[in-house]
Amino acid sequence: MKCFMKRLIAIGTVLCALLLLSSCDNNARLQEGSSITVIEIGRTFTGINLTDPVIFSGDHIQWFNATTREIRFRDNYAIERIPQQGTLLFKLSNHDLFIARIVQGDQDIEHEDLVLYHDTDLDRFYLYNSYPKSLNTESVRINEEIRQENWSIFIFQLRAEGCLK
Repeated sequence: MKCFMKRLIAIGTVLCALLLLSSCDNNARLQEGSSITVIEIGRTFTGINLTDPVIFSGDHIQWFNATTREIRFRDNYAIERIPQQGTLLFKLSNHDLFIARIVQGDQDIEHEDLVLYHDTDLDRFYLYNSYPKSLNTESVRINEEIRQENWSIFIFQLRAEGCLK
């Protein structure tokens, strides 16, 4: 009887492992719908109103190029909802990842933290560490270091959802 139980447990363990392995597909999304949401929190980060509208979710992201930092959307839904100015909060489930200030077109400003930059000439969006992109200050470097862990989580989730180019 002991031998039979051991075999039964071993077969059950192998079957469970096979089921888990067969459900892992690197080219498919790991879940129904994305866990990434982006909400508008206004022009300054003074607190988060939980009723803030979702501007877009990971489901609207067609791909993100980690090298160029370009973010391409599947359709115009997200593009039409992005305000011309303000601040966006990127979230993964209930975890706040980072904020990004919205910058449209060429502006005569400097911003030493993450921006969602809309190149209006090419009609493309980018997540840059600063604006202008070439800004290289100690504050930019420190802000990038502070954001690094959550940025890695964001990139990992995009990869898991098949959106990393």
